[in-house]
Amino acid sequence: EMHTVAYDDSGEEISGYDAFGNAVSQIIKTWVWIDGVKEQADHKEITNAYDGINANKGNVTKSVILTYQMTLADEKGTFVDAQVINYSNYDAQGNAGKQDIVSYAEVSYPDKEFSNEIEHKDIVTSSYDPHGNALIQDIKTWVNVNGTMEEKDYKHIVNKYEGKNAITGNVSESKIYTYQLEKAVDALTGEVTWDKGDFVESQLIQYLDYDAHDNAGEQHITMYSDEDMTDAVTYKKIRTVAYDENGQEISGYDAHGNAVFQEITSSVAVNGVMTLADYKEMHTVAYDDSGEEISGYDAFGNAVSQIIKTWVWIDGVKEQAD
Repeated sequence: EMHTVAYDDSGEEISGYDAFGNAVSQIIKTWVWIDGVKEQADHKEITNAYDGINANKGNVTKSVILTYQMTLADEKGTFVDAQVINYSNYDAQGNAGKQDIVSYAEVSYPDKEFSNEIEHKDIVTSSYDPHGNALIQDIKTWVNVNGTMEEKDYKHIVNKYEGKNAITGNVSESKIYTYQLEKAVDALTGEVTWDKGDFVESQLIQYLDYDAHDNAGEQHITMYSDEDMTDAVTYKKIRTVAYDENGQEISGYDAHGNAVFQEITSSVAVNGVMTLADYKEMHTVAYDDSGEEISGYDAFGNAVSQIIKTWVWIDGVKEQAD
């Protein structure tokens, strides 16, 4: 349920749109169906700001998202987290060149001041395709470690969208280069800047066989120890697939896009040769009191019950493990 509404200082309901028709205040309540039962998911309060000419163009410049649990009476319950997103450097097509995203674990009322920062991401998208898909991104990330925000990493991402995937926004290939995030302080001004440091690893992810709901049926993930992606360290093939009563392959996703059935084949480099390591069958499922199969996911899409079968290759022979 989406309600675009705002409230004045006296608590009276007023329009949630500005003079340009931009949504500035929204309340979104979400429920999901799990095994045919409607369950509460969350309650979100979203406040958007549009500065200067961005108001005319409908480009949001700041978005504050407060997430709450939902009570049994379908009202706002316990605070979960807050996210503050600042957008800037829009191009002529309305794509944001920069996003600054900060997540918080605590909020104080009535001023809604945030504290206890959880994560901070600085995202620069330097290239989009004609469909608005991000082609090149640089992401700096900081995380909370024992109450102190510390640098995590710097990622350079190059995406490719092939054929109809460009229209649907489904990435075909991602190259992810990970570096240390390094701090520099200007000796004269004291200005602090952050940039990529030493190389850590690179990753190539290929997505195949998207279904009608934009879920990738197959992923190929290769990890490399070098920036040129020539020295492969590990390889993983993930197939999200199930089988009907006739043994025909069907989608392994549920109606919410959660992976229910997966087949995972892993290989590792041994003396420069990629060698089969193990094979897993993962079934995210639970059972009710009568033994009937029900979803292994909760209302938030978290896996709560899984069955994992593992086989390993020993001297080229596939053997059962656990």
